[in-house]
Amino acid sequence: MKPHLILVVDADADTVGFVLEASARTGHAVRQAKTSREAFEILKNELRHLDAVIVDVDPGAHGLALLEAVSSCREKPPLLMLSGLEEAYMKTVAAKHGASACLCKPFSIEQLYAVLNRTIMNAPARAEFSWCDKWGHPCDHAVA
Repeated sequence: MKPHLILVVDADADTVGFVLEASARTGHAVRQAKTSREAFEILKNELRHLDAVIVDVDPGAHGLALLEAVSSCREKPPLLMLSGLEEAYMKTVAAKHGASACLCKPFSIEQLYAVLNRTIMNAPARAEFSWCDKWGHPCDHAVA
């Protein structure tokens, strides 16, 4: 059975508390990464087990590059971008980099919960895809 798991990538950990509470409301556990390197290590082993990836776009985490990399995967989980920059601009940037949703600071736990719940509930099923490697590249056989 698939674990209910969300990855949050936040270099300065200023939103982790919000994510923990909102995720608990949706019945999800949270894995945290502070750098893109940590995030890729978690993604390497758990991409198929993630219900969502939340990226707080901070300079230390290379958030846009991370969004772009995950969005190119065939069996990608929904992506949610958090930002402290201007909302109208960042929503366009988020969409261009593969995010399903963008939430700009300051936001409440209720807003994060609503966006997270909607993003996960509206995500397409991923079990229908053919076999692929951990990054979504098609292959002829099952890859563990």
